[in-house]
Amino acid sequence: MESNLEPIIQSVETNNGLNEKDAEIIEKKNIEDKEENDTEIFEKKEIIIELAKNPIFPEENVVNDKVKFGKHAMDNIGKYEGSFSGGFMQGRGTFYFKVKGRLGHTYKGEFNKNFPHGNGEYFDENGKTIYKGKFMFGYRNGDGTEWNKSGKRKYDGKWAVDVKEGHGTRYRDNGQDIFYQGSNKNDKREGFGKEFGQKGEILYEGAWFNDKKSGQGKEYYKNGIIRYTGNWEENKKTGHGTKYNFHGDVQYIGEFAKDNFYGKGKEYYKDGSVKYNGKWSEGMRDGKGKMLYEPQVVDGEQKQVVMYRGNWKADKKDGKGLFRLPDGT
Repeated sequence: MESNLEPIIQSVETNNGLNEKDAEIIEKKNIEDKEENDTEIFEKKEIIIELAKNPIFPEENVVNDKVKFGKHAMDNIGKYEGSFSGGFMQGRGTFYFKVKGRLGHTYKGEFNKNFPHGNGEYFDENGKTIYKGKFMFGYRNGDGTEWNKSGKRKYDGKWAVDVKEGHGTRYRDNGQDIFYQGSNKNDKREGFGKEFGQKGEILYEGAWFNDKKSGQGKEYYKNGIIRYTGNWEENKKTGHGTKYNFHGDVQYIGEFAKDNFYGKGKEYYKDGSVKYNGKWSEGMRDGKGKMLYEPQVVDGEQKQVVMYRGNWKADKKDGKGLFRLPDGT
């Protein structure tokens, strides 16, 4: 599949002398399938591509190819005000993008051979900042902050060729409350990260993959007590793990599948003694297993007495089994 960046890379290599190292940095990213509500940074990529094709000269104030301030208007593209060098927009300036025949979004900041490159700020048609930070050859790259269309902070962190890449913080619609903090890859949560509730309480910390909880992680009750620790797969507890009750007591240790007890596992009483040891299916005792009484006093001695050992089906005793009374009979 051809990268969306191929035309721009070829143009820059031909006309602007982009070195191989910078070309490789850009080429490694294949930008596609962006989030539907993602900020429309340089929504008209053909404008950037057009700027890369040929040198442009300002209408005034350029002498002997020295860096000077000037203006230049381009039909169907937009206009630029700022520094030039050697026929290129170079240094600091402002570019007003023309979309559908009228001026719309604006970039203000540093340029390198016609590209927004370095520190810059991007504004929507109403003059609201929607991104401020680092750019590389027209793309968000490095540290930067993104705002939503309401002017609320949306993301603060690392970028790579126009996508969230590396450590960053994502905010709720109010722009203040954090709902995720951690690693990102290709605009999605991936690596180690923390998820937070609406009141700032931690809900999950651990591994993410493709924007979902996947790998080892911990889930918390809203009071801060651990609810579960173990393996996850696509936002579901799957694999080996430990479940705790609201007070932090171990409730179950064993296998899980899609958030349910599934496979071999042990269920515990609040005092830590084993209640059930055996097979599970969809959260219910199913298969061979042993159920135990809570510790009881028999003939003046506290004993753990077997209640039932045998087959189970849908959380009920089913088929052959051994039933033992508290007195041992």
